[in-house]
Amino acid sequence: MASSPPCCNGQQSFTITSRIKLNRHKDRGSHAVQKVYEILDEARVCHVSYVPPPPSSLSPEENEKKITKTNAKASSTPPIVSIPQLYGRSGDWLYLHGSISASMMKRSRPPKNALETTTETPTPKGVPLQCVVSVTLIDALVLARALFSHSMNYRSVVIFADEVYPVTSDEEKNFALKVISDNTLKGRWDDDNTRKPNPGELQSTGVIKIRLSECSAKIRNGPPGDSKADLWRTCWAGVVPIKTYFGAPVPDKACEDASVPLPPYITERFLKRED
Repeated sequence: MASSPPCCNGQQSFTITSRIKLNRHKDRGSHAVQKVYEILDEARVCHVSYVPPPPSSLSPEENEKKITKTNAKASSTPPIVSIPQLYGRSGDWLYLHGSISASMMKRSRPPKNALETTTETPTPKGVPLQCVVSVTLIDALVLARALFSHSMNYRSVVIFADEVYPVTSDEEKNFALKVISDNTLKGRWDDDNTRKPNPGELQSTGVIKIRLSECSAKIRNGPPGDSKADLWRTCWAGVVPIKTYFGAPVPDKACEDASVPLPPYITERFLKRED
């Protein structure tokens, strides 16, 4: 597989830009690469926000007229789409996938003969798809005496992406889809009894990769922050933990009839459940 150009080059922290500079609750923030990657590797779903392209059937002038007629403000404020996505991380890259007809995949297609030649192996040049990716893990409800002071204990990551690359080769597509599969349930892809994507499925699937170069994390962990003026109140206050775990597997009817055993990568996770 063609290697992607390096990003963080072993840096311990992301370079702080105006977009990831922490302004509120700076004590909760982090630009540490390891902390960002730990959160990304634990979560399974992200939200991707971007500005979709205009309908392909309309010219830019026709689309502008349509937007202006529908919403006078929209002519200067493009619509923004935010969608949930499965993802996977490999090194300094985040992989996303979807139908080739999805607007995000269309927007990331490179122009013909557009290649970066700054690395030993040419990589398709990033095209004008700018997006923001966010990931959040909720660890607890934080119940204060004052409703205004209620909160949550959480771990979150925000990624600003100006460099989005389409994955074009079947070899790297397979690699990317394995990365996404492993982040969802590690071991499933390597199960010899599962069928891997065939050529038709690869052709109909779009995959993009985002360079992880502008990221920040924010973490809250602790009790409620009531003011001294509210401590006399007798309502219960504290932290209610929230845990995510694998439940008891429910077999498909065909598996049940054939008495197909559970694979180790499922039983191991189920047995590790903490009540």
